[in-house]
Amino acid sequence: MTRYLLPLLIAACLAGCGFHLRGDENSPLRSTKVAILGVSTSDPLWNALTTAFGRAGATVQTSATSDSVVIQLAIAQTIRPISLNRSGIAREFDLGYNVTYEIKNAKGEILDPSQKLKISREQYNDQFLIMGRTEEETQMRLEMQEEAADTLVRRLAFLLRRHPPAEAEPAAATPAAAPAAPAESRIKADADAKAKNAD
Repeated sequence: MTRYLLPLLIAACLAGCGFHLRGDENSPLRSTKVAILGVSTSDPLWNALTTAFGRAGATVQTSATSDSVVIQLAIAQTIRPISLNRSGIAREFDLGYNVTYEIKNAKGEILDPSQKLKISREQYNDQFLIMGRTEEETQMRLEMQEEAADTLVRRLAFLLRRHPPAEAEPAAATPAAAPAAPAESRIKADADAKAKNAD
């Protein structure tokens, strides 16, 4: 019994937290083109954004097009000591990952003016495991980038629910040409005109 209930519980939890499978028809991002500007494709954040938007059914691209939503990003990473030992050496660090973003629709209209997303982690500074601390910092920053990407996906989904893209208006129908007069009617009209001129 448990093996049948477990998949249902997992699916319910995913639905509750707003997760959508790729191609989910209920996702407002389905088939949406998203242009990410301000981030290099070699940046780990780019990979995180591609994965996160892909799960929601969207496509990420490097430049804006006439049918793409545009997200302009600026990234700043920080590190600062938050506690010191008796020798004045940092015992803990605050790792910061700050994302400034602005979102526009395909018409260039601002959906979300410049906003700041701040993500942080606390890291213990182990003086005896310098290499391990470096690897831990790298992993923490990857996690912060994934969190930033997921937050941007949720934010765009929220905005598109409030401001859905306008559907293209159907082209105006071309008025049908008047049917041509039958040949017999034209002949009769010509004969009447000649008779009237003769009178």
